[in-house]
Amino acid sequence: MRGGSAWRVVGWLLLGALAGCAQTPVGPTGPPPQRLIRVGTSGDAPPMTFMREGRIVGVEPDLAQAIVDQIRRPVALVPMRFDELVPALLNGSIDVIMSGLSITPARRVRLAFSNPYMRSGLLAASLRTEASKYATRDAILNAGANVGVRMGSTAESWAQTNLKYGRVVPYPSIEDAAREMAQGRLDLIISDAPMTAWAVSEFAAMLQVIPIRLTEEEIAWAFRPEDAALRDGANAALATMRRDGRLRAILQRWIPFLDRLEAAR
Repeated sequence: MRGGSAWRVVGWLLLGALAGCAQTPVGPTGPPPQRLIRVGTSGDAPPMTFMREGRIVGVEPDLAQAIVDQIRRPVALVPMRFDELVPALLNGSIDVIMSGLSITPARRVRLAFSNPYMRSGLLAASLRTEASKYATRDAILNAGANVGVRMGSTAESWAQTNLKYGRVVPYPSIEDAAREMAQGRLDLIISDAPMTAWAVSEFAAMLQVIPIRLTEEEIAWAFRPEDAALRDGANAALATMRRDGRLRAILQRWIPFLDRLEAAR
């Protein structure tokens, strides 16, 4: 699914097309400028959000651009570590989290979520030569395996709770875990379905996704509970994107294997 505070050396990475045109000009009698929306994202969870040639790209940045095209507010992407996102939202450093965040009961206690834009869940992957050992959900649950997960993710908490005999090993990113598995130091990796598939694709000759959905999860954006107007605006933009096909087009652009992931049993 990491950088640190050094990512914020100069400030924010603006979505270029918005910075110059989305604000309403201010004159002596004109309206005040629209307030900047600060979007927190981890930038280390391909294909949802990641760095490419010095820019943050992926599903979430494209969705942020599409939303702002509708609500006409300037936006800045604020990269930070995944474990910094919720504290930053609650202390007012950012206004929304767009980072492939799963809706969970624990997160709902402190955060207000948008309507989900994607149904996902956890998938495992293994070495191709070992995949037959994990052909059922019970085989995964009862395996005495070394299991790599992304630190602080829903995969980590799920694995710690459900893998009775496994040894759960947290990594800064699921790509790091996939690399370790390709070198024979892990038996399984577990992450959100798109991130598992993306990580495995780098080592496709050696690794294989196991098409058994371990959980059912919904992916959404998180807001402070008191920011109902911002959340409602995002929900309205999302509904429009769903109707006109832009949401599906963005998801398929970054997740070309989306249909196969959705078909996982």
